[in-house]
Amino acid sequence: MKIYIEKIEKKKEMKFEGTVKELLAKLNIDPQTVMVTNKERILELKDKVEDSDEIKVIDVVMGG
Repeated sequence: MKIYIEKIEKKKEMKFEGTVKELLAKLNIDPQTVMVTNKERILELKDKVEDSDEIKVIDVVMGG
């Protein structure tokens, strides 16, 4: 799986199959602070991801 983490501008490759929530836990990323996409499609925490996917972890800026 290819992963791009926007916040630290880092590309990473790793073997992983599971849910988006499990992937973020493995990467030590708080799911409430990011949006995850696969080929421009926004994924939910329950969605499955596979080794062949290209994932982007995008930082979400919130204010109020």
